[in-house]
Amino acid sequence: MDTNWLNTNFKTIVSFIVFIILYLLFQNIIENLLIDLGSLLTTNTVGFKFAYVLLFLLISIYYVNKIEDKYLPNPNFTIAVLLIVCYYIIFRMSNDAGKLEPYLYNLKYFDIIWYAALLHSILWFNSKKAKKKKEHNQSNFFIEEKLHNGEIDNQLVLDKLIEIVSKLNTDNSFTIGLNAPWGYGKSTFLNQFYNRYSKENKDSIIFWYSIWKNKGSTAIIDNFFQLLANELKPFSGEIGNEIDGYVNEILHIAPGEIGGVLQAGKKLLVDEKSTEEYYDRIDTIIQKIDRQIIVVLDDLDRLETQEILDSFKLIRTLSDFNNIIFIAGYNREYIEKMCGPGKKDYINKIFQVEINLLPFDEKRIREVILDEVRKSFPTSTDDSLNHNLFHGFYGLFDKTYDYTPKLFDLLTGENENSRDTPSLSWFRFLKTYRDINRFINEFKFNYTFIDEQDIVSKEYILLKLLFFKYRELQQTIFLNLEDILSNFIVDSVNDKLQPTNIGYGGVYVYDDSAYKKLAEKLNNYQNEDIQLIDAVFQKLFGEKDLKYYTTNQNSIAQIYHTNTYVRNNIAGAVYKISDFTKAYKELNLGKLIDEIENYSTQTKSQVLNELKRFLFVQEIQSKEQFINYFSGINRLFGRNNINDDQRIINKITKSFEDFYSKNRRKFIEEIARFINIPKIGYLERLLSDININEKRINRPDLYDSKNTISYTNVVFTQEEIKAILIGKLKYTIDNTLQINLIIEAYHFYTDFIATDHQIIRAPIANDIIQKDIRQRFIYYFWANFLDFNETSGGTSPSDYRRYAPNYFLCQIFSRSVTLNKLKKNPNDNALFQQYQREGWLLYYKFLYRITELSAYSGEFTLERLEKIKKLLRLFIKKGYKPLNQEEYSKIWMP
Repeated sequence: MDTNWLNTNFKTIVSFIVFIILYLLFQNIIENLLIDLGSLLTTNTVGFKFAYVLLFLLISIYYVNKIEDKYLPNPNFTIAVLLIVCYYIIFRMSNDAGKLEPYLYNLKYFDIIWYAALLHSILWFNSKKAKKKKEHNQSNFFIEEKLHNGEIDNQLVLDKLIEIVSKLNTDNSFTIGLNAPWGYGKSTFLNQFYNRYSKENKDSIIFWYSIWKNKGSTAIIDNFFQLLANELKPFSGEIGNEIDGYVNEILHIAPGEIGGVLQAGKKLLVDEKSTEEYYDRIDTIIQKIDRQIIVVLDDLDRLETQEILDSFKLIRTLSDFNNIIFIAGYNREYIEKMCGPGKKDYINKIFQVEINLLPFDEKRIREVILDEVRKSFPTSTDDSLNHNLFHGFYGLFDKTYDYTPKLFDLLTGENENSRDTPSLSWFRFLKTYRDINRFINEFKFNYTFIDEQDIVSKEYILLKLLFFKYRELQQTIFLNLEDILSNFIVDSVNDKLQPTNIGYGGVYVYDDSAYKKLAEKLNNYQNEDIQLIDAVFQKLFGEKDLKYYTTNQNSIAQIYHTNTYVRNNIAGAVYKISDFTKAYKELNLGKLIDEIENYSTQTKSQVLNELKRFLFVQEIQSKEQFINYFSGINRLFGRNNINDDQRIINKITKSFEDFYSKNRRKFIEEIARFINIPKIGYLERLLSDININEKRINRPDLYDSKNTISYTNVVFTQEEIKAILIGKLKYTIDNTLQINLIIEAYHFYTDFIATDHQIIRAPIANDIIQKDIRQRFIYYFWANFLDFNETSGGTSPSDYRRYAPNYFLCQIFSRSVTLNKLKKNPNDNALFQQYQREGWLLYYKFLYRITELSAYSGEFTLERLEKIKKLLRLFIKKGYKPLNQEEYSKIWMP
């Protein structure tokens, strides 16, 4: 049987049984009265039946509304309904048919009791079910202020106190004070003492008196003695009256005399003999009970000054009572402050023993925090949810995160050896159980705005600890970090951080100058606080090795991501790592890139830079991801450094091995599909770079290892690269009118390198673009592609300026026969000169033919074309040497 339920409902059960007994004792009288009432009813009238129907509807409407509202009925009313039903059952079952026969027709109308009882039962069960469901489903987001049930820091103190008190037997009362600052666990200590002592000492009487819930001296006295009476009544039938009389005598005194009444021992009311008599009788009864009476008082440091004094006087009042032990929890500093300097020694007179609770240690803090984190952020073996967060809490202050960079000491002007930087620990931020609960509650709320992928857990937790201890820093320091921290960019080529003035795309670094600026901002703080804040800044923003920055794109030091930490993602970055991850997993990189393209130039640059970094570290796990990944890479990247290019090459090769090793043709087609878009992408530039470096490596007479890049792990053959890049040229010509894109696509593939480092394009590329020039001559003409260009850079004096046609036009119009001969003899300078001359002459003939045919109307167009012809004729006549300023101006600007 549930003894708690029995104790809680004892009075109700007894009352119910008493009423049943009374009914059975007076059964005949009650039944005859009911029969007489039934005989008075005239049930065959229209008025009675109408009233009966209205009563039925009234009962129905009342209970239906209450059931819908999940109304919790009054327990006394429920007992009354149950009694009526029981009475009616006894009444109907105990009478013989003969006695009820004349009245059966009328008594049937009383059966409406069954209907009302049924509805009430539904209401009662529905309210209980709703309450249980609420309790079952209730999972509070915030941690409630509750007592700790596990092992506590002052466990040895608790054990010893229980041992001593259990053996304590005094003729007078005994008082024990429990002193600790707010939040050090006084309530937890007292609660554990109460629970353990109750179980281990069954004969003792122990009860909890929350003085702070009582307002005023009268309430403190009255409620204490009523509580004392309730605790002692099970052991003495006379104690209740004596205590009631004693309290009445006290409370009849005018309020102004309370201070005189509440004095130690029997001297409380020397002029009131009746009060002394009550007092003596209570003491005699307590001696007869012969049990320890332990009164636990908590939260004295919640009281106002007068209430504190009244509480102490109450304790002194009971000082002569036999074997009463008071154990009170308080913050001595608060009590002394509230009572004033004149009462400084008053506590010493009240409490015979005072125990100082020790603050809990670092290990205990960590255990409690991890326990709360497990509850608040449960992990699962099925996925990685919350794993990083838990490990962040678990290892926040371990040695792997104990990084302290070398910094200049502002105060001493010496190096870091003289700088007193404290090691970080939980105890520097959280000192009490209440601190832990408050921090976890705040952390849980802030973390709802965060995706686990968008932060480095340790950094986020450490920042929130700093904000918890110094709340003002978020406004005074962190919203303007750019005014304090230094900006650097990661130079992976030279393997170091380089200072920069760019406000994005780099990292914040807490260096010497940053420390000076921070110290100036914190000039009103205590030295201990400055040291702690400095230590946190070192952990978060101190310079780390480059690997850390490249592998932790979402670090707080990454300028683009800093506000994700500071503002909890509110008004932070436009896109976060979690957004990139979602697009990557859902194969929507193209859609994401389209969205990014709509932002301003600076924002777009920031976001695209972060997306590139994100893609560099992603694993490709399926063919679909491969397609999504490299279509995004091709659209996103411009020109990268050698290391990044090699990483992409490695990813391409691995993807080929994982997904296309048995279908090389399909793989090449897929790469060509990425490349064949109406813009110049990254992949064609990468393939072009692989191609030209291969050609340079084949010419060791012209290039040494310093002038070439030796890419490794390349999956493409030279023929495949040629097919892909020539295909890009064809696609560009077929799908765009942008001549600059066509020319760029033409330059992608290098056929070979001739004498004097001359890059020679493939004959097939020449044929393709020459054909397009002939067919769409006007577009190339309007694009100034045929004009002469200044070769000297435009900054030299006019006497030194030189002009020449686009140098590759001679290649486009060259003869394939001569080009093939040159390919076999690339060092033959005479053959190379012949190859160029033939190309320029054929180009000139083409222009001459166009002009002669007068294919395009418009005097200006023909005039301009004639000028180009004249310039080209002079260029050929000079032996293919650039024209000077005078030669050029005479023809172009007569």
